[in-house]
This record gives sequence, C-alpha cells and structure tokens, in this order.
Amino acid sequence: MRKTILAFGASVSSTSVNQQLALFAASILQETEVKTINLAEYQCEIYSQDVEASSGIPQVILDLDKLFKSVDGFIISFAEHNYSYTAAYKNTFDWLTRANGKDLKSIFGDKPCLFLSCSPSNYGGAAVMETTLKFYHLFGARVAGSLSVPRSYETLQNGKLTDAALGTLLQKQVKNFENALYGRQTKKTGCF
Repeated sequence: MRKTILAFGASVSSTSVNQQLALFAASILQETEVKTINLAEYQCEIYSQDVEASSGIPQVILDLDKLFKSVDGFIISFAEHNYSYTAAYKNTFDWLTRANGKDLKSIFGDKPCLFLSCSPSNYGGAAVMETTLKFYHLFGARVAGSLSVPRSYETLQNGKLTDAALGTLLQKQVKNFENALYGRQTKKTGCF
C-alpha cells in the first residue's frame, strides 16, 4: 500500500530555504505520495492559556492536527533563529500540543520522521536540530533520519542541493526514511 507523507519547512518566510530543502528531500522519494503545506497558512494568535480559555483552539490548528493524523510520516526542515525554532513554528507547535491534550505522543503518532535543518551559517541549524533530536520523541516522533545543511546560500540553489557530498548524504537519509515508512530494515545514520 502506498504511503503518504507531509513535507514542510518550519518557517513562514516566502523564500524559506527550509521549505525548499523539505520539498527537495520529498522529491527524492521513490514510492511515496507527498502532501506539502506552507506554514504561513497555519498562523494564529500567540498561544496563551487565557486566549485558549476565551477562544478555544483555532480552527487552522485543528485542521493541521487532522492533517498530521492523516499521513504516515513527516519530512520537516527546521529554520534556526537565535539557536532555536522560529517564533512562528514554535507558536504553531505550541497550539498543536494543546489540540492533543495530555496525549503529546499522538502529535507525530510514532510515525517515521526525517528531520532536516538549513541555515546560512557553517553549522546549518545544528542547535535547533540537536533540540529536535533530543526532545521530539516525547511528541511521538520516530526519527528515521536527520541532516543539517550549512551555508544554504551556497549549497542550496533553485530549490536543489548543489553540494555533491551533501546531496549524497541527503539521498541516504531519504532512503532510510522511506525504508522506515514501509517497515523495511534501515541503518541509523543521522547527520548533523
């Protein structure tokens, strides 16, 4: 049975290199259907308990939660702002955790995830990747691969990786992810 994944960049920038990287990685998949989103379409008021108590969970978040539950896996490329997630992604994710009540593992539902990061720095978003790899299992993410891409303005051009070594690493990560998606044996080879 053909699987479906969701791919997106954790940024709301209209020129997001992370959106480009997530979509490029998804284009490498061989046997999987890909759904994509633009995170800007899921923005809402900054989360607070007071807003939640007075207005409830925004419909766009409930829609996103439904989409998360409808797919078999995820490719997410994280932008890094000041060694952390972008404010826009963090706010969306905070709301998403509220839509799942106390069952935080149901957010990713123990589904395979390929986590990427990309930035203009030499570290390629390694700080946000480290945080993701350390904590996202608490939200039900089953990490099937990771890669941080440095110097994005040089290594990512027109939505494609131009660095051959990084391209080879990404292909391995995508293959491992797709193998995990279909329950095939895979090697753990995270790179960040």
